[in-house]
Amino acid sequence: MSDVRYVVLSDLHFGAKSSILTALAGEAVDSSTPSVVLSHLFDALETITSQNESKELPTLILLGDVLDLALSGQHSSALVFEQFVETVLARETRLFAPDIYYVPGNHDHHLWELVRDQGLHAQVVHSEPGELLRAMPHSSPLGGLDDPDAREGQLLALLIRRHPGCEDISVVTAYPNLGLRAATEDRVAVLHHGHFLEPVYRLISELKGVLFPGQEPPETVHDLECENHAWIDFVWGTLGQSGGVGADITGIYEMFASEEGREMLIARLAGAISQAGSGDASTFRRFSGGFARTVAEHVARSVYARERHETKVSLTPKAQEALMAYLEGPVCAQILADFGGPQPHDLVFVFGHTHKPYVELNLNSIVYESLEVHNTGGWVVDSVADDSLQGAAVVLLDDELQAVSVHCYHETSAADGVRVCGAGSAFLDRVQALVAADAPAWRLLSDAAVAAVDERQVDLVERITDETKKMQERSDDRTPPSTVNH
Repeated sequence: MSDVRYVVLSDLHFGAKSSILTALAGEAVDSSTPSVVLSHLFDALETITSQNESKELPTLILLGDVLDLALSGQHSSALVFEQFVETVLARETRLFAPDIYYVPGNHDHHLWELVRDQGLHAQVVHSEPGELLRAMPHSSPLGGLDDPDAREGQLLALLIRRHPGCEDISVVTAYPNLGLRAATEDRVAVLHHGHFLEPVYRLISELKGVLFPGQEPPETVHDLECENHAWIDFVWGTLGQSGGVGADITGIYEMFASEEGREMLIARLAGAISQAGSGDASTFRRFSGGFARTVAEHVARSVYARERHETKVSLTPKAQEALMAYLEGPVCAQILADFGGPQPHDLVFVFGHTHKPYVELNLNSIVYESLEVHNTGGWVVDSVADDSLQGAAVVLLDDELQAVSVHCYHETSAADGVRVCGAGSAFLDRVQALVAADAPAWRLLSDAAVAAVDERQVDLVERITDETKKMQERSDDRTPPSTVNH
């Protein structure tokens, strides 16, 4: 009988006000109380994992955006993560094996840079003067970092192990991909947060092709990360923590969720561009108004046109094309380099990032005989629409790497409760039966998630309204008095 061997979660966004796994006290983040949804989620998961016949604990895989460093700050996110540790990892009855896999995403990408720094520090400590220090790679092997000195200094491991009963837990970091191989070696699962499927996270590589024509695009995950890591770290890891500017950036980020907010941002950006001329400013404004708005619209639309804002489709055609290019290019090369042997017949790819859980089976591929894709969705509310496809799922894998998605909620079908889907297998049948047998636990989770989503949508609308009003007031204050020419 198929036991659960891996439990995959992503886009928890601990510390963000929009995360339903983060408790709120009024308008502020409550770092002293666990989220109700968080407690129900792991109570429900325990109804499945506790039925493993081998009694071997499953391995937890955290697939990126665990901490929301872009919009919440490191301190707040760390405090909320400790609520996760106390609620989930420090239980009297342990739910997961002591080795946790962690794959950073774009919002907690900075933790990968800290891991790389830790690896360099360890080299310095353990080397003699004059000994050549090796450059720290920008990507890890598919199996994750196997050097405790490099992986254990990172923030999550330190936060976990300071809690009683968690002293033996380690965090194995893999970036940007984690690979799992079945015993038969014909089937491989690759797990990636998902940000490299969107061009905005490959921006430097894209600019390289424009500014320096003829240069080849990156062909490996190492080269892809090497070219873009500073951009990702700056915008999605550190910019939101830049004091008052960081708070403004957070407000702007949320304003993209509403049409009124986007239009105001476009107008403000257009106005800034149109006033950027020197010399005869009036002449500049006369001819630049239309052009400025065109540029502003392009910038704003580029930021807005990301997968999580495309709430009516699970994955846009452009993202589907990028997905196949990533799997058949850099991922394929990494599998052959790190695992060796012949190309595996079957590939299971798990990612999050888009906040829209879904499953695609039997995708056509020129490399893999069988290809299935599972998206874990996300636990945040960043859409004001009631008809969004956004939601969250937990992906479970057994020893043979058969994958099952447990969809905890969708905003479009909140009343439908939990759904279990995947390719037909004994593992799918077993998970469906276990969920049905403990339906009350899953119903509590689904109901709590739906209630929290409703609350967060109201909060988001209020924050956008407040930010839009503030921006309008600032604009009015800076408008110079009109003059009359005589």
